[in-house]
Amino acid sequence: MADFIRTKNNIYWISALVLCCIYLMFKILNSADYTIDYPDTSTTYLPLADFFLQDPLAALRSEKAITVAPGSYIYMALLGAEKENILIANMILAIISVFIIFDTVRRLFNKKSALLAALFYAVSPTLTEVVVPVLSEPPYVFFTLVWIWSLSLIYTYPDKRWPVVLSGVSLFLSIITRGIFFYWTIAALCICAAMYFLAKRADVKKFAVRVAFSHVITAVGLSAVVVHNDYFFNTPMIATGSGAALYFGNDVVTHGYEPQYVGLLHQEWMIIDGKKSHLAPENDARLKYAALERVKDTPLKELAIFYINKLGVNLFFSKEHLNDYILNKRTLRISLIILALYGCFILFHNPVVVMYFFITAYAVAVLIPVMYNQRYSIGNIDLLLVIMAGMGTAVLFSKSFKTIVFVFTLIFLLSAIGGLHMAYSHPLVPNTSNRHVKMALLADENSIGFNGLEGNPFIDTVHTIDNEASITWSSFDDRKKGGVPILQIDIETLDSRCRKVYFKYTADGIAPRVESLRLDGFNSPGLLNFGTQPFDRLGHKNGSITVTFECPIATEMKFNSMALYLSQAGRYYRERLPEELKVIR
Repeated sequence: MADFIRTKNNIYWISALVLCCIYLMFKILNSADYTIDYPDTSTTYLPLADFFLQDPLAALRSEKAITVAPGSYIYMALLGAEKENILIANMILAIISVFIIFDTVRRLFNKKSALLAALFYAVSPTLTEVVVPVLSEPPYVFFTLVWIWSLSLIYTYPDKRWPVVLSGVSLFLSIITRGIFFYWTIAALCICAAMYFLAKRADVKKFAVRVAFSHVITAVGLSAVVVHNDYFFNTPMIATGSGAALYFGNDVVTHGYEPQYVGLLHQEWMIIDGKKSHLAPENDARLKYAALERVKDTPLKELAIFYINKLGVNLFFSKEHLNDYILNKRTLRISLIILALYGCFILFHNPVVVMYFFITAYAVAVLIPVMYNQRYSIGNIDLLLVIMAGMGTAVLFSKSFKTIVFVFTLIFLLSAIGGLHMAYSHPLVPNTSNRHVKMALLADENSIGFNGLEGNPFIDTVHTIDNEASITWSSFDDRKKGGVPILQIDIETLDSRCRKVYFKYTADGIAPRVESLRLDGFNSPGLLNFGTQPFDRLGHKNGSITVTFECPIATEMKFNSMALYLSQAGRYYRERLPEELKVIR
């Protein structure tokens, strides 16, 4: 009878997991992430996978091979370098992940928390972005999950060797697929040593030793890859790319974000030699050097504020990708973080949970100095958060009603703060206060026209006579060149009821282009900046820009100036390169 009940209960759990898998597949097949063609796929991953299929040794020794972690294109090569095969394989890994997450959390707490974690994974609106596309993320997320799972196996099977080997190998595969945890091996050995010497329980000491040994296995494998790359490419790393990530991640003009988020373009061309990709070893070294010089040039207080902002955006996302004020990805991330932290706090006596906490902290920390991209944030930490949030939710509902109310009230309050930030923080625009941002052209009164206003807003404070008040700037073809122009309007007075601004670009040979910007959080006096990358960097002849403000009739406006600026930090840092990295053009 007991066996029958146990079997029946297992059927219930398996049925619930199957439903999670069905929903996950439905969500994947109906998401845009399933159909997106990323440039990196066609220009880097698939060509390298094809090359590896033709001649594996030649591919591994090709300079192109050092531009991405080898596991990414080897994984695709094993699937025939066919996009359809890779997508199917990614979906299969996503389905298997549901069961691995369940087993991981089941071992640490109970089946209810395990099912919650699996459910969080299946319904997550963010993880689909990184477990489906033909990129390095899907195999990386899977290998990372296997590593996370293996840590729970090491603890629950204290006398078995195979979980230690599985842990070391899966972490190695994760790193050579996407090198996020490259430096973790050093941190892990320190954490394991501290755990061993501070712990009083014998099981914790044994766990620390076994986890340390698994990282030694990982380190041996990584050493082989690093030695290979150092020998053939003079680059003792898993792959290049860190130079560009650090250079753009410390650009105050873009706030350290992906330049496209503020309408700009990657401007690595100002530093690299122009003959090879920015991922070529010598160009990667140039960008890395320039990035470190950028950090040195930034006062400590400014750098601290800059990195705190980067920490915030990596944890709670940029408003650039949020639509609703409350019901959005930021609220989801806040909920996961609070539930995960609660679970960690209550279950901190479990050494596996301690490791998960430090792994997540590391994954967040490495995001701070590099270029922010929403996909990188999701790929780094969402998997870990759903696992710990599943445990945290189950722990929470085993507590008193007051505790449950307190935690959910905290989530609500923080989500409300996130909504207020969304509504009232300054629009996400380029920062032109940096000393390397130079004026390219100042508009004069002969080149500016206006409409929907009772007079010239550059001379006097005027009122709107229409719901749409616009100013048009023509004749800026003779501006200074050398980068993506940033349009700047120095606004002295603008009514807070003006909620949106439209930028329209017209020029010879192209259809008109229109972009918009919400004015939530903009307060006058202030600078309204706009990156012109969506307008082909104003590169067409006889161009004009019309800026239209959406405001109630009879609102006040007063502008001091209108100008184009260029961010040219790259030219400055190119001149500071050491002799061995100098660019000869």
